[in-house]
Amino acid sequence: RVSIEGGTTDIGNYAFDMCQKLTEINIPPSVTSIGQGSFRNCTSLTSINIPSTVTSFGASTFLGCSSLLSVSLSGTMTSIPSSMFYQCSSLETIQIPERVGAIGAEAFGYCSALRSVNIPSGVTSLNSSTFIQCTSLTNISIPDGMVSIYNYVFSDCTSLTSVQFPDTITTLGDGIFNNCSSLTGVVLSKNITSIPKRTFESCSSLTEIEIPSLVTEIGDTAFLGCTSLASITSLPPNPPTLGTNVFANVPNTLKIYVPA
Repeated sequence: RVSIEGGTTDIGNYAFDMCQKLTEINIPPSVTSIGQGSFRNCTSLTSINIPSTVTSFGASTFLGCSSLLSVSLSGTMTSIPSSMFYQCSSLETIQIPERVGAIGAEAFGYCSALRSVNIPSGVTSLNSSTFIQCTSLTNISIPDGMVSIYNYVFSDCTSLTSVQFPDTITTLGDGIFNNCSSLTGVVLSKNITSIPKRTFESCSSLTEIEIPSLVTEIGDTAFLGCTSLASITSLPPNPPTLGTNVFANVPNTLKIYVPA
């Protein structure tokens, strides 16, 4: 157990990195900044309370804290830095403060026990691999106002069953649902213009999907391995340009419905 002395304002970069027997830490309200990798690989740490005075975090703050079950985050924080909870494999739930407007790449990557997470309404983009390999995540709510979802955000979320995108989304990255093997349905934004490569690759439970009317391009292997896909409703007035192996290894009974 560690109690940081009152009056301390900063916890420096990698301050407790690899303190593998650390189970508990007390952070005083004088602290305003927690540096990069401060608690990285503290594999016995089970919980932590971040006082509301903390407004600045470095990347990879809790990376590899594999026993971390719960975190109380500061309500004043405005961003979740990249890899903040990467490989926190025991973390089941987290409440992201409403003031957060940005979530960094791989922020929750490989949090294999994470079952649910709220995304505050001020977040306009999800960076690459934000929730990659969150294999217990069953559902997630994407707020109105979201504009961009980048590469592999939900890749390998093998328990995710359905997602609905608001129409504010205009940009999708590659492979955002790659290998989401329990995904049965997705409602895409009406304002996307492409379905990038590997978007639904190996989504073996996906049964149907509607392609929005503004889509002009479907990337390589976008639906490869969608072995349960029964129907596609394609709304664009002109057929989208197809990449390679877009429909490889899908049922030969697949029906595609197009405008009359």
